[in-house]
Amino acid sequence: MRLYLIEPVAESAALVRHGALGCAQAIESQSSIHKQEQARRIGDVVHLDSSLIKFSRLAAQSHRRSLVVAIPHFPNPNIFFRDGGFRSYSPATTMEAAHRTRLAKGEVDLGEREAVPTLSGFKARFIDEIKVRRKDHPETIDFYTSKYAGLLRYAPLAQARLNRIDEKLIAEFTARMVKDNYERSTINRHLATLRRALRLAAKWRVIHRVPTIELLSGENEREFELSRELQVSYLDACPEFLRNWALFALETGMRRKELRGVKWSDVHFEPVGKARCGFVHVRGTKSKNSKRNLSLTVAAQMILLQQREISECDYVFVMDTDHKRQASVLALNHAHERVRSLLGMPKEFVLTSLRHTFGTRLGETGVDAFAIMRIMGHGSISISQRYVHPTPETIENAFLALDRANHTFELKMNQEIEQRDKWEGAATVSATVDESAEKPVALVVQ
Repeated sequence: MRLYLIEPVAESAALVRHGALGCAQAIESQSSIHKQEQARRIGDVVHLDSSLIKFSRLAAQSHRRSLVVAIPHFPNPNIFFRDGGFRSYSPATTMEAAHRTRLAKGEVDLGEREAVPTLSGFKARFIDEIKVRRKDHPETIDFYTSKYAGLLRYAPLAQARLNRIDEKLIAEFTARMVKDNYERSTINRHLATLRRALRLAAKWRVIHRVPTIELLSGENEREFELSRELQVSYLDACPEFLRNWALFALETGMRRKELRGVKWSDVHFEPVGKARCGFVHVRGTKSKNSKRNLSLTVAAQMILLQQREISECDYVFVMDTDHKRQASVLALNHAHERVRSLLGMPKEFVLTSLRHTFGTRLGETGVDAFAIMRIMGHGSISISQRYVHPTPETIENAFLALDRANHTFELKMNQEIEQRDKWEGAATVSATVDESAEKPVALVVQ
């Protein structure tokens, strides 16, 4: 009797299409994926018909367990599961017949499957796809390129084949990043990138299953708002190129890269049509909604006039040391951090906080979330709501406004009721008078 170990994995096209194969050869055809697990064999090598190997694999796959095929004589073997179970040849024959039916109907892909790449080997295909899908959004391309590189820094994940990336490995990667003191938001961005890569692999049928990837809860959102009192101290301590940048951000709510990309050809001081203010055209770098026109306040126009005297190139905002070069976000960040440290301000105060402050101030003036979405170029209303933080006074005023509206409605309803009662009373009196006036006439007729 010879025994052969069969693992519960999907059969390859080679097992279906080839005729008589040696058992060792048949198992070896799958061994590129699971060499150590599938190529184990107990006993001597004998040549078997491909259908035996095929139904053995189908039985193993159906019952989700490894099995051992015992062959006392061919072709009627018994199947012993490794955990002590027993199956005869008959169920496997039924499964083989069903599989042959699917083959006849063309429901089985007989194409040769490509080798499953590692996460590192899949990078080029993934980034190329992102470049095609988001060619107009360089920020998105840079984001995924950076985060994918971060995934590859964890060697077990980088060297794992895509079909071997499971919940356990993802949990180990997450735990490693937590141990290295990464922010939860940073970890979540890496996990989101991994999830998108695996979903893309599944879409291309490189893998059959995408593991569940859960983002970490408790992600800190930057909600620092620059008060008007702190704004004065901050701007006084800023060098000129940072001060003008910060003021313009507070007046327009533009993103950092939008500010960096503003050209003089985008600036229009004179109103157009029925407009009462000039405007600056935002080219947009993040989404279709990011392309917009923003009205210029008096303060914003003053900043532009100052920059007009400073800039020596096509861009409005330029470097502090070279007015012929476009401003660098990195240089602005360094200058901002120095001022922040000098004033002892919290680290949550970043350049993006200027945009957040602009949105909050819009909300405090009573601007609705849909208008804020258009002004700030958000992709959805939910993002706009994150930038709006009503103060306790604003919330109280909202309830007072609701109370006034309810009171006004009640007064209106009471007036209508009184008016209706008045008319109904008048109609009753009129009807009584008419009846008394008609009775004598009726008597005369009689």
